[in-house]
Amino acid sequence: MSHVAMEAHARPASLFLALSLCATVLGGCEAEPGRIETSADHKLNAYWTLKLSGDGIATRGDGGACLLQSRTDFLPEISCVRDDQCDVYETLGHAKVKTQSGYCNRTEHTCWVKPIDDSGVCDRNGAGPPWSLGEHKVNPQPVDLTQHPSETHWRILTCLNGVTRANENDFKCKVNAGTYRWGDPTTVLTGLPDAPSKAGDRTVAPAPLPPP
Repeated sequence: MSHVAMEAHARPASLFLALSLCATVLGGCEAEPGRIETSADHKLNAYWTLKLSGDGIATRGDGGACLLQSRTDFLPEISCVRDDQCDVYETLGHAKVKTQSGYCNRTEHTCWVKPIDDSGVCDRNGAGPPWSLGEHKVNPQPVDLTQHPSETHWRILTCLNGVTRANENDFKCKVNAGTYRWGDPTTVLTGLPDAPSKAGDRTVAPAPLPPP
């Protein structure tokens, strides 16, 4: 049984009652970015909270959060207005391939990226049960800071899907029914040498051809 399903069985009835208030017009919920913590062994963890809020939206409790890293940790600064401007590409032979998905904070015009794939830095319920109210961990496994520059900048981006759209398969944050929330940036200094290879500036040689 998945951890999502196990969590659903463990939720008391009071949580389901409170969560139902998220879907009412009078009530509402918000996905609040939480704390970012580091440990002495150079590991990083992040948290977010689903809570009742008068400033929230009507929702079934679908969505989640991602841990993002500043694109300027390894690439020159740019001023963005769209997410795709923040994507990171690597050179693979003679082609450029997108290796990291970018997110533009349109208020600050700053770029943030997922340091690794979704499974390592995102916490989404997907097709599983709605989230319970309370705190949740963003990254399933701690981020290894030794694989990043000695000074890094992190923040949490939450996504809460709305329930006002007619198409139940289209409850996404990138449509009007959903909301994003940006957490405050957190600077982390490890005191370690920079990792030997940094995302975004690697050149990978093409695989050799098999012998004739």
